[in-house]
Amino acid sequence: MRGIEEEGREVRARKALHTAHTLHTTLTTLTAATNFGMRAIAAVGAGAAALAAYAAAIAYLRDRRWKSLVRTRDRPKLKIGYWAIRGLAAPLRMAAAYGGLKYESVEYELQAKPGGGWDRSEWMEKKPALVEKNALMNLPYIVDGDIVITQSNACLMYLGRKCGLAGLDEADGLAVEQCLCQLMDLRNDTTRTAYSPDALTGSPSKFELHLSKSVPVHFKKLNGFMEQRGTAYLCADTPTVADFH
Repeated sequence: MRGIEEEGREVRARKALHTAHTLHTTLTTLTAATNFGMRAIAAVGAGAAALAAYAAAIAYLRDRRWKSLVRTRDRPKLKIGYWAIRGLAAPLRMAAAYGGLKYESVEYELQAKPGGGWDRSEWMEKKPALVEKNALMNLPYIVDGDIVITQSNACLMYLGRKCGLAGLDEADGLAVEQCLCQLMDLRNDTTRTAYSPDALTGSPSKFELHLSKSVPVHFKKLNGFMEQRGTAYLCADTPTVADFH
C-alpha cells in the first residue's frame, strides 16, 4: 500500500500535469511548463511535494509532447483515411489536431447510382494497395510512414500514444481502452437508430426509446466509471482520445 505522503505527491503531480497538458500544444511547451512549474512551487511552497509535481509535469511534457513534436516536425504528414463525412474519422481528426500532429485527411466520396444504391469505387480502387500493407484494412485507417493501422479504436490508441493522449500511466491506458469500447457501443446503438428509415414513426418512436432507454444506460456506466476513478476527464486527469470519441 502506498503511504499517505506518496499519494499526496501523486495527486499534486497529476494536477500539475493536467494544467500543463492543456497549455502546451506547440514548440513552446517546455518554456510554458517551466512557468507553470514555478507558479506551482510558489503556490504550495518549495517543499519536496511541490518539486515532485514540477518534475513530473516537465518529465511528462518532455517525453509525451515535446519529443513527439520534434520528431514529427520534418516528417511527412500522417494520413487519416475515411469517407468524406465526419463519422468515425471525426474523433481521429480532432485528437490529431489537439495533439499538435500534422495530418492529411484523405476523404473518399460515395456516388449515387442512377438506379439506386451507392458507387464505392473511389475507395475500392485504393484499398488493394493498402491491403498489401495491412490485411485488416478498412475505413478508417491511419498511414504514418511505414505504419499502417486500421480499426477505429486501434487508430485512436495509436494517436493517443503518439501525442500523449493515452493517459499518464498503465491504469489510465487501460481506462482509455475500456471507455473507447463502451463509447463504441453507444455509437453503434445511436447509428442503428439514426439510420433506421422509421426512426421517428410510432409512439414511442425508436428515436424516443433510444434516448429514454439506451442512452441513459451508457451514460450511467460512463459516469460511474469516472466517479470510481475520481478523474477530471473521462479516463484520466488529462484529456485522452476517449474524450474525443
